[in-house]
Amino acid sequence: MPSRIDLIGDLEKLARKEGFRVKNFAEKCNLCSRQLERRLPDKVAAKPRVWMDRLKLRSAKDLLAKGELIKEVAVAVGFRHVRHFSRWFKRLSGKTPSQFRSSSRAR
Repeated sequence: MPSRIDLIGDLEKLARKEGFRVKNFAEKCNLCSRQLERRLPDKVAAKPRVWMDRLKLRSAKDLLAKGELIKEVAVAVGFRHVRHFSRWFKRLSGKTPSQFRSSSRAR
């Protein structure tokens, strides 16, 4: 029997729409956060927070590669403060947003 999460077509699109927030995403799936923790890994091979961070990082990288301002990128992926975004981005990618943008332009 399919779970409620199987009935959602584009999980990535929904995650973006819900601001990459696990709680909002779970509510849109008509699941509690705990149910999402159990069911989402079957679909995306990762826990919800890890999966959302990967999507958010990919979106941030795409925007930075297009030349968007770091502040605009931070807001677009759900951060209120550029400093928090920069620390998060470096922790996940190994580069600061500025370093990433510079290296993506050099290609």
